[in-house]
Amino acid sequence: PEGDSVAVIARGRTFTMADWAGAVVQRGDADGVRHRVVSWMADGKRIVVVGDASGEDALEVHAADAATPPERLDGLDIGRPTAMAASPRDDLVALANPRLELVVVDLKERTARVLDRSRNEGIRGIAWSPDGRWLAYGVSRSRQTTIIRLAEVATGALHDVTRPVLVDVAPAWD
Repeated sequence: PEGDSVAVIARGRTFTMADWAGAVVQRGDADGVRHRVVSWMADGKRIVVVGDASGEDALEVHAADAATPPERLDGLDIGRPTAMAASPRDDLVALANPRLELVVVDLKERTARVLDRSRNEGIRGIAWSPDGRWLAYGVSRSRQTTIIRLAEVATGALHDVTRPVLVDVAPAWD
């Protein structure tokens, strides 16, 4: 969140590192677990990652200190996440899956709810508003068109902000 570190996935393993100083740190088990998508949490001290330690994809929250074991959120119906973004304010994570769903997971409450479903090609490019109240994302309207949509996280209200003319994806807040 402060722009001084990066979290990456390489060959199914999660690593964090500072931009210009310090060692590269591997997160999670060294063998037998495959990680896929990763995002820094708002506090800058934790990361959330999708791992398959139990044989099923689940969210894992890893603390900055590598000695603390990760917290796994088994049992949530999140599908197989293909994209993920953590809220800049709260312990919430938004993710997209091949079921064409936009899912918001509350890490404290250990709950997941579907905010939106795409008709055709899925959800592409998830971006939280700086205040953590809104999600912007690309959602398919047909096989040829994708629009940018806003979802109000608290209420689930959806608002289309572009017209279905071309392929609009990867929104960003300024």
